[in-house]
Amino acid sequence: MRIYIAGKVTGDENYREKFNQAEKALASIGHEPINPACLQLPKSCSWKDYMSLTLRMLDLADAVCLLPDWKESRGACVEYGYAVAKDKIIVYAEEILPEPAANADPVRQPVPPPSQNRRKK
Repeated sequence: MRIYIAGKVTGDENYREKFNQAEKALASIGHEPINPACLQLPKSCSWKDYMSLTLRMLDLADAVCLLPDWKESRGACVEYGYAVAKDKIIVYAEEILPEPAANADPVRQPVPPPSQNRRKK
């Protein structure tokens, strides 16, 4: 299953490491992660430019994996709302990734491994 990773970027010096760890963890359990932290845009690009690209990336996903700090991010909150509007599966990283963090709040069903994908295409 393709899973988009959403979390805090702006103001987090270690965001690439955090997103890369989530990407590796999702891949290790059989999913195809979509990591927006891989984007390298020119400095002249605005936040809106970045978001327009990340929302197109999110369109490719079956699900969104919310990192623990997602509520601290205006962009991740936009991505969450967009994913809900597009009827994407929403999961918290703490529910499906190794070494769960504290304070997980379940939103919807957990993401099954690709071999048990219940989504109808």
